Amino acid sequence: MPATVWGRLYHLDAGYPALEVPPECILAHGTDDPVRDADTQTRWPEIRLVHPSGDWDQIAGELMTFADPLRDLPPIDRLEGFRPTGNSLYHRVLVAVCCGDAVVSAWSYDGAALTQRGVRVTHWPDA
Repeated sequence: MPATVWGRLYHLDAGYPALEVPPECILAHGTDDPVRDADTQTRWPEIRLVHPSGDWDQIAGELMTFADPLRDLPPIDRLEGFRPTGNSLYHRVLVAVCCGDAVVSAWSYDGAALTQRGVRVTHWPDA
């Protein structure tokens, strides 16, 4: 489903994207327990799309849902290099996502630490 989040998008020298999430838009940080993280997402008390201060863009992407967080989240974490107890390439963070007229919470991967390895773009793939 098409969705947008606040952030800065980078085309990394390695050929893949990195999304930098504004710190004030992070609702929660991912842990090594995907079931607890799914519960955190579903129980979040209020979801508001906060317009962060500064030079941030509305980044378009896709909202994907998964039936079984215990089965489905760990492979994505590995793909994104997310290691909650060690050095991580990306960090999994809970953010507000705009889907049409609705605002929902979803896990995303923050690549703020990678942004110096790329060029800022407005969409991915960049044209």
